[in-house]
Amino acid sequence: MAIRKILFPFKLKVLLMLVTILGISISFYVWFAIDIFKKDKAAYIYENGLMYTENLSSQTSLYLKDVGNRLNLLIAAYARMDQSNTLEKLIEKNDDFIDLQIFKNNKNIISMCNPRARETEEICHHSLFSYVSEISAGKDQVFLKNIGTMGEIPHFIFSIKEQDEIFILRVNTSQFGKILDQNNLYKSYALNLSGSVFYGPNNETAIDIKQWASLISSKVDKGTFEGTNLNNESVLISYSKVPGFNKYIISEISQVAAFSAATYLINKSLYFALLVLSLSLITGVFFSRNVTGNINQLYLATKRLSKRDFTSKVSINSYDEVGVLADSFNLMSEEIVMYMSEMKEKSRLENEMKVASLVQTAFFPKSEIELKHVSIAAYYTPATECGGDWWGHIEHQDKTILILADATGHGVPAALLTATINSAASILEKLSKQDASILSRPDNILSLMNHAVCSVGANIMLTCFVGIIDINARTLSYSNASHNPPLLLKNKGGVLPVDKDDFIPLTKALGPRLGHDPMAAFQCDQIFLDHNDLLILYTDGLVECTNQDGKQWGKRRFLQSLIKNHGETTVKMRDNVIMDLNEYKKNVPNGDDITLIITKLNI
Repeated sequence: MAIRKILFPFKLKVLLMLVTILGISISFYVWFAIDIFKKDKAAYIYENGLMYTENLSSQTSLYLKDVGNRLNLLIAAYARMDQSNTLEKLIEKNDDFIDLQIFKNNKNIISMCNPRARETEEICHHSLFSYVSEISAGKDQVFLKNIGTMGEIPHFIFSIKEQDEIFILRVNTSQFGKILDQNNLYKSYALNLSGSVFYGPNNETAIDIKQWASLISSKVDKGTFEGTNLNNESVLISYSKVPGFNKYIISEISQVAAFSAATYLINKSLYFALLVLSLSLITGVFFSRNVTGNINQLYLATKRLSKRDFTSKVSINSYDEVGVLADSFNLMSEEIVMYMSEMKEKSRLENEMKVASLVQTAFFPKSEIELKHVSIAAYYTPATECGGDWWGHIEHQDKTILILADATGHGVPAALLTATINSAASILEKLSKQDASILSRPDNILSLMNHAVCSVGANIMLTCFVGIIDINARTLSYSNASHNPPLLLKNKGGVLPVDKDDFIPLTKALGPRLGHDPMAAFQCDQIFLDHNDLLILYTDGLVECTNQDGKQWGKRRFLQSLIKNHGETTVKMRDNVIMDLNEYKKNVPNGDDITLIITKLNI
């Protein structure tokens, strides 16, 4: 048999394979990396533009509120019948005030100019009577006066209606310019609800009126979207409602300017990818000369491996590096099969844990509950996917029942026990519709829940607190199954400062944990309540959180946070306490589930 001529040398095949694989891999990697970078950069630019616009909106709100406060000072001076002297001095102290006109029964009874605003003398005595009908009809209290034909400077009208008198203040817009022109990259405008320009560098913006109407109707107060300006340039537009006023702040920035840094980095990445590909090609040329015939087997084996055939083996009898590589390849194939099997099982368990977490989430009520006589703000976070804390509330006749339970440990076994408690509470609530006495005493509720936990047969126990707030009797009846004693803060009427001694721990009516003994007996205690009393329930995971030094947050810091936030709403108080906790522990993971319930009484 004649020996075939080498038409396509093997080293060229290896080189071609190397170039192809490297080209495809690097191209895909560069495309994938650039796509992720673009998305990440776009998200950053959108967020940055929105934050800038929100900042302008907040500054605008503060300025307009300041104008309103200063106008109220003028109104107070007018009410004291000291107009001639005090009003003029107060107006003169405000450089941005042009004049004040007061109307009563559609008649201008006072018109007073700011003597310091010399450049505004030409418009100072122009009557503002044309705005009286709009203000009387209850329309927007802020109006814009554009540049007039008589050399008038930009200004806006701020009005307040007091019974049959209307106070109209004309204000210079110079402060708006300082607020909106803080960044040269952005063009910022103040808009009315209709989309017309309230104040800005131009009378028109890049926002289409129909698009603006759609945004307003959606009742979304802030956001970022793409648009086209008057020069047909693509721009990013961020908008934010001015708090307390029917005005919006929008900021426009050219997409070219916004993405200039990203474009530069992308181009550099492409050049780097080409460099890597070129160096790989040169390296392949040198190393392909030393390739042996056994490499072909490894190549074919890797092709089979790329098609997910992990059972294929390579049979090479040489005792050199290639032979060792073949053995390593065979071992790698076996380990991949084992690894894929383990990953499949791990994925199955993770999916089951996610489903269990979703199911457990349905056990909890809303974190913020506003009832007629009770306001509840709760916080719950598990240490793992499934937690061992559970809380709930039941509205029964004129009573509000609060239940907080903490199973031993956390994870799936503890989560199953919380499911038992949740089911028991639901059954008791349904049975109470037939027999109201079931939910009349907290110790009876604990006894029934104890039987439910004991019937599970697991070696996991839980602590539990049950409190019944009787609106008519103005009492709290409670029973405790070895849970952290809740704290009761009596209302002192805001006269005296609050300290740690004002927090009353409810340490009575203490009984064994649920699941310890099916025949366990529980006690009940009662305390009288007053208007605005605070009842604070928590689990031990809250005070046992540790920082990076391993030190616990502790009850002392918990009480300090409660004292600092006393007087806030239940929602604000809850948020601030959790914020203090997070600032203390930083990024240290929670060692246990955390639950906090703050209840304020309005009885």
